[in-house]
Amino acid sequence: MIDLAYRSGEISSIQAQTVFENDDFKFEFGLDPKLRHVPAKENRGEAVWYYAIFKTVNGGVAFEVMSREDAQAHAKRHSKSYGAGYGSL
Repeated sequence: MIDLAYRSGEISSIQAQTVFENDDFKFEFGLDPKLRHVPAKENRGEAVWYYAIFKTVNGGVAFEVMSREDAQAHAKRHSKSYGAGYGSL
């Protein structure tokens, strides 16, 4: 998906991250969206959120956030290899 985004010519950078239960993580949507993620230095715990941030070539910035449960439901619905033991969320 990331490669496809870059090939569109509209994306200048994109990154995806995992948030663990002991990380400092806050986000809000609306007219002034904000995202802050400070990873815990140790004992991060279990994965609880996933997010992706992208910048467009014209300077726009956006992000998408999914809970672990939403990511698992999405994978189950859309991934042919989900549950085949190739990875885990």
